[in-house]
Amino acid sequence: MSLRQLVIAAITAAALSGVFAGPAGATHSWGGYHWARTANPFTVDVGDNVSPAWDAYLDTALADWSADTAGNPLNARKVAGTSGGRKCPARSGRVEVCNYAYGRNGWLGVASISITGSHITAATTKLNDTYYSQTYYNKPAWRGMVVCQELGHDWGLDHQDESGADFQTCMDYASSPDADNMHPNLHDYEELSAIYFQLDSSTTISSTSTTSARSKGLKRIDDDTYVEDFGDGRKRLVHVLWVDRQAEHRQAPEGA
Repeated sequence: MSLRQLVIAAITAAALSGVFAGPAGATHSWGGYHWARTANPFTVDVGDNVSPAWDAYLDTALADWSADTAGNPLNARKVAGTSGGRKCPARSGRVEVCNYAYGRNGWLGVASISITGSHITAATTKLNDTYYSQTYYNKPAWRGMVVCQELGHDWGLDHQDESGADFQTCMDYASSPDADNMHPNLHDYEELSAIYFQLDSSTTISSTSTTSARSKGLKRIDDDTYVEDFGDGRKRLVHVLWVDRQAEHRQAPEGA
């Protein structure tokens, strides 16, 4: 093969790899966890159990996460909630979003995903009204950021940054959030596209019943994450957004 032929072959191979390889590797995936599905785009039902004070923020977050941006295949569809109250139990095949005055336990919001292997089978988002009744947190930026971020975890996203710097996304830990922290940014959509590029042979997206898991105690993984292992291939992972990331008053979100 001549040098010219070798160069053409190399260029062709590079072009084809760009076409068929799919999105770049994940950079803020939450452990590769994702909802199993057999086709894109796909729809996840989100149960609305929130009070009127949260309705607009939930609607905005669902619209944001459903945006047709950067190949995002996700559609988040609001449906009637079935899990209100303090416990906010998970239901298989869907997300439930609840708010309640959970007390001065140190957390603003909690995202919980039930998994089998790498597949998410159910998820919840809890919002702690104890803090949102305070002037400091009862602001659109805080409410909007927390709803958006906890739902992001429910799709399988981790944080872009945890230093307190402002990455202009709800998936960071901006110490003083403002309007640009109430929504995903382009990289979040690119990440969803990467996570959900590869299809599965089965699906975990279907609304059937409450999950059978009962809390047996959470084991701390790191500063913000806990795991509960049921010993039969099922686990529950919990992501916590602490109050201003301060250490005082923190309590493990048992049953969250």
